[in-house]
Amino acid sequence: MNKMIKQFLIFLGLVFLYALYSSIVIMALKDFGLNLYSLSDKIQNIALILIDISFMFIIYFIYRKELKKEFTAFIKNFKDNFFFGLKWWLIGLMLMVSSNIIINLIYSSPALNEQSVQTMLKQMPIYVAFSACIFAPFCEEIIFRKSLGKVFKNSFIFILVSGLLFGLVHNLDGLGTLQMLYLIPYGSFGCVFAYMYKKKKNIFVSMTFHFIHNFLLVSLSLLFMGVM
Repeated sequence: MNKMIKQFLIFLGLVFLYALYSSIVIMALKDFGLNLYSLSDKIQNIALILIDISFMFIIYFIYRKELKKEFTAFIKNFKDNFFFGLKWWLIGLMLMVSSNIIINLIYSSPALNEQSVQTMLKQMPIYVAFSACIFAPFCEEIIFRKSLGKVFKNSFIFILVSGLLFGLVHNLDGLGTLQMLYLIPYGSFGCVFAYMYKKKKNIFVSMTFHFIHNFLLVSLSLLFMGVM
């Protein structure tokens, strides 16, 4: 029980840092006389990317032994891992698309998280592309799959809780409104990623397809915006 509580506290700490780390660093820099938002857009992009990378190093350091071991195993069995992940990513994609279609029949407004990402892509395409395609898959898979997976021994409960929390994190702006319906598509993919991790016991399977999913979405968005 004590070990479970310890793992839960580590998970909560990582969630807290994930949500507030960049804001804390930006405020600290401001206290030292460096206002990030007074700099040029190019410098802002570079600075924000470096802040994200520093957080990635913190998470990597915590789980470095497991990550090294799992990466070696992932590469060694790459073909099996890839096609397993591909199958379940396609299942997740079908769940996400079908649930979005049903939601749009009930509620015509798109997900606020999606609207926010689209707006930021127009303003800071380089930083948002890095954040969505590299930072988010790396951090979210380690936090909501690896770290949370240490809290729950029961696979079903872990997959359900992981999917629910993943959906909530991507739908915080919609709390208390019909936007909460979008918990279903986001949560469905969260469950699929959790299943990938639990089944293969390798975080790089879910991380790879989280990266592929976000990369495709960002690329299509930039294409339609005329940026690419």
